[in-house]
Amino acid sequence: MIDDEYIIRYFYGKKSFISSRLNKIPSDIEEYLKNRYANFKSFKETIYRIKNKLDEEPKCLTCGKNLEFHKRGMFYRKFCNVKCSNLNKEKIQKEKITKLNKYNNPNYNNRLKCNETKNIRYGNTWKYHLRNYFNNLSDLEKHEFYEKIKNSVQLRYNVNNVSQLQEIKDKKKQTCLIKYGITTNLQAEKTKNKLKSLRKDHNWLHMVNEKINETKRRNGTFNTSRPEEYIYERLCEIFTTDNVIRQHHTDEYPFDCDFYIIPLNLYIEYQGMWTHNDHPFDETNENDLKIVESWSQKNSTFYNGAIDVWTKKDVLKRNTAKKNNLNWIEFFNLSQFNDWVNQLIK
Repeated sequence: MIDDEYIIRYFYGKKSFISSRLNKIPSDIEEYLKNRYANFKSFKETIYRIKNKLDEEPKCLTCGKNLEFHKRGMFYRKFCNVKCSNLNKEKIQKEKITKLNKYNNPNYNNRLKCNETKNIRYGNTWKYHLRNYFNNLSDLEKHEFYEKIKNSVQLRYNVNNVSQLQEIKDKKKQTCLIKYGITTNLQAEKTKNKLKSLRKDHNWLHMVNEKINETKRRNGTFNTSRPEEYIYERLCEIFTTDNVIRQHHTDEYPFDCDFYIIPLNLYIEYQGMWTHNDHPFDETNENDLKIVESWSQKNSTFYNGAIDVWTKKDVLKRNTAKKNNLNWIEFFNLSQFNDWVNQLIK
């Protein structure tokens, strides 16, 4: 007869869990495990609960939510997230007692060691500087970073972004209601009047984009790379800062051009990101089509975005420049740019 003791003897040796026995579980044991608790999630979790006599699903010690089971290490954490861990009164009290016994101060904080660690990791001692951190990451590392966040959110909340959670939506509405007496800023009379006045102008969308870009220029928050910064500094040395415009947008060229040189009436695009590839896309070139096919097979939003950039957006920019007879040039690496500069200053 199969019972909890039988399950423990079957899956556990003298010292540890025998994971190989999960590869082919006998049908009678499988049925017992699936029906052992009201809510079956996985064989590993059920076996762990039987071994540790957990009739109730473990809950966060702070908020009371069901805890996530970590299959690789086979354990439950005490808290569902860092916030709950930091807010737990028992944990806070235990930390204070430890600090009091060790450092004679319940609120002791080793600032020197903390600053030393920050300086090594992020290049400063005053805070975690996210922008500096990302500047040192490759495109692939950035993608992996965001994918990890996305996967964690998907696993924990079953959505791609926490802003999609109903409780977050309700919280935003409640905050707006308390502060402004409305549930969304679009209901504000000031916003309504501003949108009405903007829409009277046929170029209102362009004006909005220009204002966004101007704010980014002022705050230095454009997503630029180190090579782009080098190109900008080099162009400013040659033409002066007043004659070099970044993220330039015109009716003839309705895109945010990387650099515009006023004296030459020249539009410059730097295609240094891998998503632009190292050459213009050619739909008649078999190698280019093979690259697109290989990216497409990865079935990733990251690579699908790269396909859109290389085969559509970049092509549209070139065709627009050609159609409007613009003085336009693009570089795929710094070597190409430096060659162009050397020719220019000869």
